[in-house]
Amino acid sequence: MAKEVFVCLCNVKQYYKEMLLSLFWEEREFWEMEECISCNDNKKNIIILVLFSVFIILRLPNVVFHGRFLAEEGVVFFAYAWHFPTWAAIWRSFAGYLNLGANAFTFLDVSLIKAGWVSLENAPYVTTAAAFLFQIQPAIIILWGEANWLCSKYIKPALLFVIAFCPFSEEVWLNVMHIQYQLILCCGLILAVNVPKNIFVWFYQALLLVSAPLCGPGAIVLGPLFLLRSIVDRSASRFYQTVFLGLGSVIQLSCFFSSSVVRGHFLNPLTLSSVIFVRTGIYPFLGSAISKKISYFVLQSYNANGLFWNFFSLISIFCFLFLSCIAWRYRQISAGWLIFSGLSLALVSFGGGMIASDASAWFDARNGERYNFIPVVFFEMALFVVMFNSVGEYRFFLKPLCILMLLVGVSSYIKPIGIEKTGPDWKQQVQLWRNDHRHPLEVWGWPASWAMDLSDTTQSCTTVSLKAASYEDPTYCENNWIAHVLALPRLK
Repeated sequence: MAKEVFVCLCNVKQYYKEMLLSLFWEEREFWEMEECISCNDNKKNIIILVLFSVFIILRLPNVVFHGRFLAEEGVVFFAYAWHFPTWAAIWRSFAGYLNLGANAFTFLDVSLIKAGWVSLENAPYVTTAAAFLFQIQPAIIILWGEANWLCSKYIKPALLFVIAFCPFSEEVWLNVMHIQYQLILCCGLILAVNVPKNIFVWFYQALLLVSAPLCGPGAIVLGPLFLLRSIVDRSASRFYQTVFLGLGSVIQLSCFFSSSVVRGHFLNPLTLSSVIFVRTGIYPFLGSAISKKISYFVLQSYNANGLFWNFFSLISIFCFLFLSCIAWRYRQISAGWLIFSGLSLALVSFGGGMIASDASAWFDARNGERYNFIPVVFFEMALFVVMFNSVGEYRFFLKPLCILMLLVGVSSYIKPIGIEKTGPDWKQQVQLWRNDHRHPLEVWGWPASWAMDLSDTTQSCTTVSLKAASYEDPTYCENNWIAHVLALPRLK
């Protein structure tokens, strides 16, 4: 058994070595859509999945070694589940939508603690483990998915590299609050790969499609693309996928979704195109240092409504129109569906879904990096798909872009954003709480003034509105969160 594992690991090592060399040397003929060929090697897929999991963990090792709750994950979702009964905790709508993943897993965590099965000191590991399981689901879809464009020798590990090394994406790492982004990624990949013939895999994907909109509204944006592909492919199976995604979307929109006072600040087309271009077209390929300088000049020109600003906006619009043409050209190898998914989510997220902020934050990819994650991953995946499935002249142009992307990804991976990299010692916070239950437990990602309330007193939350936003409400209430997000002045 040990000999077989050693031989398999050697094969995987050679596999990645050849993949990197292929970025410079390998040539392939462009693939037309033909009858799908299964190209899965279960043993190799399992080892690649294990390696992917290791890369996921090592990006933020302190999360695993020391345990943490990230911002609202602890202060809002866990604390609310601590104070309120099952129904209220699981089906609570927060910030304008239901986040079933965050609600359910923090409630499960609290239930295990109160039942004595898990100590409060180990509570973060429950939500981290749940988040990890969801974070490897996109890898499972890629590794065991079937499509002709997935049969290229190195395409699967390349796509997993894109996910694991996506720049400035620590905010969506290993926390249940952002399971929704992993599920959106799953939906886009389900749209791109062939409909499974195995009934169990089909229901597995259907469950992901129903769950995604119930964890956040982002997945709803992909509904029209599922419908479009079912029409283009004339596929009843695609239409059934659309129905499952639509079912979750209808429940979210009709029962939970509402306007939020911190969102809905819509950007005009020129501003929107330039913001998306800076965040998804410049940062991922030029890195933080160079991109900061470019974004600074763009911001200064934006504030002055200068000539450079207008020129940059027009260039941005032209680039995305060209990207749309490329997407339609390569729709048969699913690069188009990945690009359209990324564009749709970017337009909605940056066009009005972002939490309110000033212009300086719009052009900073490290501010609200969760909004970058899905568009960047889909765009970079599409780049790899086209490169691995195109003739030499295209590869000659795409290889430098892929190499730049790889370098920026590695640089971001080894230098994670500080506020996500470390934080207060959770076990020390729990010890202070055990001495005095009124002690607010500090979490990662926010200042100590906004901390978890696990006191013995439960206070009700006032009706959500901008007028009622107040630091006086408990920190697990939305009005307190709004006051912090908008940095409202404190009353003396």
